[in-house]
Amino acid sequence: MRLMWGGVLRYHRIIWMFTAAVVFLAAVVVAVRNADDPVPPMPPDVLVQAMLDAVALDPQVRKDETRDLVARAAALAEKNKLASAETYFALGLRLWGAKHLRESVKALRKSIALKPDWSWPQNALGIVLYGMGRSKEANAAFRKAIELEPGWSRPYNDLAVVLRRQGRYKEAEQQAKRAIELEPNDLAAYNNYGNLLVAMERFEEARQAYEKAAALDPTHPAPQYNLACLACLDKRPQDAFEPLERALANSEAYRQSALTDPDLALLRKEPRFQELMKRYPPPAEP
Repeated sequence: MRLMWGGVLRYHRIIWMFTAAVVFLAAVVVAVRNADDPVPPMPPDVLVQAMLDAVALDPQVRKDETRDLVARAAALAEKNKLASAETYFALGLRLWGAKHLRESVKALRKSIALKPDWSWPQNALGIVLYGMGRSKEANAAFRKAIELEPGWSRPYNDLAVVLRRQGRYKEAEQQAKRAIELEPNDLAAYNNYGNLLVAMERFEEARQAYEKAAALDPTHPAPQYNLACLACLDKRPQDAFEPLERALANSEAYRQSALTDPDLALLRKEPRFQELMKRYPPPAEP
């Protein structure tokens, strides 16, 4: 019996060794096949939820990870794999980012038709419509988003931006303050409120709003750049260099803007400005 049992053990060891080798080889094959695709596949429902979570934290789809998830969720709608409000919302965001505005509107309207009580595609629709110069429709979309979700700060903030650009400063301030009340740690709300205060020539309050935004995320270039512009507008050009450098270090787009922005005109003849532009050159034209 001991010899038979020992033989069985040896036999099972051989089987396990063979099985382990097969599993290992299969893993290698899968790894080789996926070598050109660094992002592992996800079930559609998991992918959609990951996309929504990413957009909640990055509503302007600035980060590479957010853009990737949005593109992958959008592909589900494009390829007719999952036609849902969420995938059409993602498709609308992707098309907006690619500057295909008419197609973006169509996708967002499909999202709204599938889930008319969801505020996100309504607000995104407002942003796209405003970019197309359709201000009246944009305002209506933002107000519909507010109606659907009155406790969400984003549509108040976006509506405030549109009202500011229309010169409707009092209405804009009401919306901007409401956005901050609802989300006191929202960088975009403070930054855009600062822009409104600059338009109203309330420079000291604008500085405080930009500084609050910058404190929430010191690496975000927008409030830093705006602090630099404000320092020039307020005839304090020497105070502009430090925030401008922080903005240029974190954004190629602002490197280009700095060369022509009229708000920075006081700086452009300064040797320190020239040094900054050498250190942070704008991107080469394609």
